[in-house]
Amino acid sequence: MKKVWRFIHAHELIFFLLAITTLFRVPSLLEPYWYGDEMIYLTVGNGISHGLELYKDIHDNKTPLIYILASVTGTVFWFRFLLMIWVGFEMIVFYLLCKELFGKSAVRLHGIHISLTGLALIAFAILPFFAEGLIANGEIFMLLPTLFGFLSLVYMAKTKKDRVKIGWSIIGGLSFSAAFLFKAPAAFDTAAAGFLFFILFPLFHVKNVKDALQLFVSKTAWVFVFAFLVPILISLAYYAHLGVLQQYVTAAFAQNVGYLSSWQTGSHQSLNLAKSGLVQRGILLAIFLVVLLFIQKKISPAAKLTVVWFGCSLFAALLSERPYPHYLIQVIPSLALALALLVEHIMHFSNRRMRLFIRSQILTTCLLFLIPIVFAVSYISVHFWQYPLVTYYENYGLFVTKQHTFSQYLSYFDPRLPEIYRISSKISMETKSTDQIFAWGDLPVVYALTKRLPVGRYTSAYHINDFNAYTETITKLRATPPKFILVDRKTSYHFSALFQLLSSQYAVNYSSDNFILYKRY
Repeated sequence: MKKVWRFIHAHELIFFLLAITTLFRVPSLLEPYWYGDEMIYLTVGNGISHGLELYKDIHDNKTPLIYILASVTGTVFWFRFLLMIWVGFEMIVFYLLCKELFGKSAVRLHGIHISLTGLALIAFAILPFFAEGLIANGEIFMLLPTLFGFLSLVYMAKTKKDRVKIGWSIIGGLSFSAAFLFKAPAAFDTAAAGFLFFILFPLFHVKNVKDALQLFVSKTAWVFVFAFLVPILISLAYYAHLGVLQQYVTAAFAQNVGYLSSWQTGSHQSLNLAKSGLVQRGILLAIFLVVLLFIQKKISPAAKLTVVWFGCSLFAALLSERPYPHYLIQVIPSLALALALLVEHIMHFSNRRMRLFIRSQILTTCLLFLIPIVFAVSYISVHFWQYPLVTYYENYGLFVTKQHTFSQYLSYFDPRLPEIYRISSKISMETKSTDQIFAWGDLPVVYALTKRLPVGRYTSAYHINDFNAYTETITKLRATPPKFILVDRKTSYHFSALFQLLSSQYAVNYSSDNFILYKRY
């Protein structure tokens, strides 16, 4: 027992933060069915559980692991519970990574010594709450394999045994591959890790052209690439075996190309690189990495890892310039590292002689100062949305203390949600679990609440519109007309063939300012 207490005392900060963050995540377990992305994941997961083939029979435009988790969990509660456990492991892996990067480095703040690991860990624990970190999205799930990938490569870089190096390189490649299979932008974290551990860090030992060329034929580098590609190739082979390879490649990869510019252009089908700003940001990132090759010997390893990781992850987060805060979750690990290092450099700045400081630290300090500036400029220019945290917990408190009714609790998330719950309850009572329904509008919440599958493979009107799947969808509706069709009066998409079907085979069963529920004759 004494050994356990000694262990806890030696790592008391991580245990304290795990307890606090878990406590603050408890309200998320009781959240209603409301958030669009989660509702799509759960609907697709339900389809997988019922034997539908992902990408062919049920659709969304992400790589498959997030849907598999949704299929296993099945409900918002269990999805969020898994997320809570998952985030705990992310904090532990990030803690181990910081210990390797910072060692025992510490700063003195108001008379208290605090380690750089502690500073970074505190930032890592807090920042997700401001970036939709309570929502079960692909970005937050992909952090765990990403962090483990970086940790594995740090271990690889520190060992001198070739077999051990190859082993950690394999683990690193597999980890980044898993991150990619949660969401494709993890490829940029992979690129950052590859650049750092197989080009930038080995440059310390390069003395001539021959040594430089050996960087590109390194066993560990090729093993890393191979380990990264194998799970992706297996997924391609698996969906090819199911006969849906084209659908998988199109949905998970090709359609995401158009998605990059869809916010700016209003189209999911074409990519306007100039208008999206990708080319300009890509050129800036490439120039930065090239410059870093020439100045890298004047920058500490921890700072190099931080700035390269931040540059690549921010590029990934800004791919589409969409203002969803959860995109920024990918940036949080490197941003947390940067903030810790920046505090250290500010403390050194106030305590060291200026001449010594300028000679040894000026480049590193300038790069570290640029990180929060670039992040702030990006945040403001994209106009990322921000959801209120104080009122979120206030709403939860009022509900659990019975000062708010269930309807009032639901209305906090969406004023229409109480009505959606009533309509979904009606549909559930008047249909069987094997029946299909159809909702015209961005209403995947209805499929998730009722646990009924949609007619056709699309879960939202915007998917049908973006992929111009009107003909495909109406063909399915005519072939297997559902008992209920729900129409959102506020949807901006026009589907004339649907309303022709409704006028000929359906009667209004329920109507309000928000929705019309049609029931088949």
